[in-house]
Amino acid sequence: QTIDFLKQNQSFKIMVRRAPGTGSVPVYEIASRTRSTVLNPGSSNARITAMQKRELRKKNLEDSDIDILQDLDFPTVATRVKQSDDGRFLAAVGTYPPQVRVYEFENLAMKFQRNLDAEIVDFQFLTEDWTKLAFLCANRTIEVHAKFGTYYKTRIPKFGRDIAILRNNSDLYVCGAGAEIWRLNLEHGKFYAPFMTQSGAAGGNNCIGINPVNKLVAFGGDTGIVEIWDPRNIGATRAEG
Repeated sequence: QTIDFLKQNQSFKIMVRRAPGTGSVPVYEIASRTRSTVLNPGSSNARITAMQKRELRKKNLEDSDIDILQDLDFPTVATRVKQSDDGRFLAAVGTYPPQVRVYEFENLAMKFQRNLDAEIVDFQFLTEDWTKLAFLCANRTIEVHAKFGTYYKTRIPKFGRDIAILRNNSDLYVCGAGAEIWRLNLEHGKFYAPFMTQSGAAGGNNCIGINPVNKLVAFGGDTGIVEIWDPRNIGATRAEG
């Protein structure tokens, strides 16, 4: 529902939505939708102002527009939020219970919700849209999901902290409490020999980063070292800093 009102020659359009879970007490969430200068309808400047407003919208310069994603909340807390590469979907994970929710920007609504068995540490889009997802869970489990739900589950030897996907060779990298970087190849469905890093020698690696241009993979750990590997020539190309 939207409400129009006038204040100091400014026209405001307000979006009003009743907040969920408020019981019999009506609580509403309010956000500004648009704003524009109001002129006398008989004025010759009214048409010019309308044309200028359309031009601003075309150039994406009007920053007062707000779109609300319906049901963008979690029962307790949301821990990770990521956007798909095609820019059409938003995925969020949180607790409690452990769950993932996927939202579609075109409809400004939630597309689906799934519950998992364990808390989600991190996740990755495996494709440009939402149809394939990988979850790193707190119980040392990696779950691969497809459109219909859970497709594959496997476990890693130690607790994981971060997960990343290198799509050109379908390798899923997982780091955690140890110097190893576990590599799960999604094309063949098996683990390859892990990377043994110096960055995680004193307590493990905390994060993984992949350069989108040259596909170099970087790892950072408790030692304060950033270690960079070239997956095209494993063992021959490695840099530390």
